[in-house]
Amino acid sequence: MFCLSKGLGAPVGSLLCGTREHIDVARTHRARFGGQMRQAGVIAAAGIVALETMVERLDDDHARARRLADVVADVFPGSLDPATVETNIVCAHASAFPRDVLDALAADGVLAGTVDPDTLRFVTHKDVDDAGLDHAIAVLQGIARGSIAST
Repeated sequence: MFCLSKGLGAPVGSLLCGTREHIDVARTHRARFGGQMRQAGVIAAAGIVALETMVERLDDDHARARRLADVVADVFPGSLDPATVETNIVCAHASAFPRDVLDALAADGVLAGTVDPDTLRFVTHKDVDDAGLDHAIAVLQGIARGSIAST
């Protein structure tokens, strides 16, 4: 299963791939849980556009995430191993950051979140260009120095 909204920029949607038997079982479970949509063609159209126009640019997101991971590992030692970052999602140990890091980031226009109480999550995507990444890096470096950077 993979999501069309994460890196591909579709508003919603996921695809489930598998054998005919696997898909039949999944459809049965979906129906039991009320997971059917009527007239889902508009949503499907957005998914098709995402698959046809956004896949090639995923490498840019992944490269930006690796760059972000390198900086995070450098300025917040013990936060993560950059070699483990393979996609556009960077997860780091929250204990390596100041307690209010998410608020500090948000105050300077950088959004991040948590996976759980111990894990911070940063995501690069179609709306994060090189300038946006540079800004996020400057803010993170400012937080690491104990001051918020404004660029």
